[in-house]
Order: sequence, then C-alpha cells, then structure tokens
Amino acid sequence: MNKFFKPKHIDERKLQYEKELETKCQEKFGISIGRLKSIYFSFYAKMDEPERSQAKNNFDIKYPLQYSVIGFPKTISYAIYFGFGWYNASEEWDYWMKIYNKYEKKFNMKKELNEKLQSTYFAFYDQLPEPYKTQAKNNFDIEVAINYVIPKTIIEAVINGFSWGKVPEKSDYWQKLLITIIRKK
Repeated sequence: MNKFFKPKHIDERKLQYEKELETKCQEKFGISIGRLKSIYFSFYAKMDEPERSQAKNNFDIKYPLQYSVIGFPKTISYAIYFGFGWYNASEEWDYWMKIYNKYEKKFNMKKELNEKLQSTYFAFYDQLPEPYKTQAKNNFDIEVAINYVIPKTIIEAVINGFSWGKVPEKSDYWQKLLITIIRKK
C-alpha cells in the first residue's frame, strides 16, 4: 500500500466527526470550536512556562465539550481542569494536580485580596450620606480600584473606587461631593 494513499472513507469519517464536534460546541456554548479554543488558550497564556506550552499541547476539544458543565472557564485552574484529559497528557496526573492546585491557590488569594479591598472602600462609602453611599457602592469597580493604593481617606475612596467617566452620574456630581467633604474638614 502506498504510504501517501488515504482511503476516502477515513477522510469522510474524520470530517463527519469534526462536524459533529462543531455542532455540539454551537449547541452547548453558542460559539465555534475555534473561539472556544481561543478562550482556553487565553487562560493558558497567563501561566508560567513550561506549563503554558504543555497545557496548549495537551488541549483536546472533546473534554470541554463533554465535561464542562459550568460554561466558559473563568480561572486558569478551571481551564486546566476541563481543557484536556490528565491521564492522556504526556505528563503524569500528579504533575497536573500540582499545577491545578498552584493556580487555584493564586485565584483564591486574589479573590480574598479583592474582597478585602472592596470592604475597605465600602467602609468609606458607608460614611457618605444617601444617595451618594448607595451610588458609590453600585459604581465600585474592582478593576479600577486595584490600580491604586488602598485608600486612607474617604476622598481617595471616591476618587479611586470607580471610573467617573463610566458611571451614570456626571463627574461634576462627584466633584461637588468631594468639595463638600473637604469643606467639612
């Protein structure tokens, strides 16, 4: 048999299988396999080497389609857990368990720090009169707040807790509040 010859029925089965996977991905996630893969790979890109390359090499679309019940990955550890079969990976199962635990621990530490940061901001917002107090809490954005130091004053909390340009109130609304606070001191 010629080594370059492929029976036609093998190509047809492969195409049929790929089509079934694509349909399953559309039904389960509402996106293409390529898009789902890019979501997983965006989490792998945040990993350290050599784990990053290993996770990308081990990725197998059938695992997210078969086992992922929550939906898209939201953490690196989730992407590791559902992105490929650990028993089928070139590395040992224990190796991936250690990697999974490493990133799960990092996620939990970040979550805990974010909760502490939010509680610090909210303690300052509790000192504001209504409706400022409720509006500041509703506007709070952890992604904005983590770019600044932990607030030491109510003024820092109002300035750094959310993006004034992205909230329903105009920036002069918050400026008037700050002027009022400064005058009281």
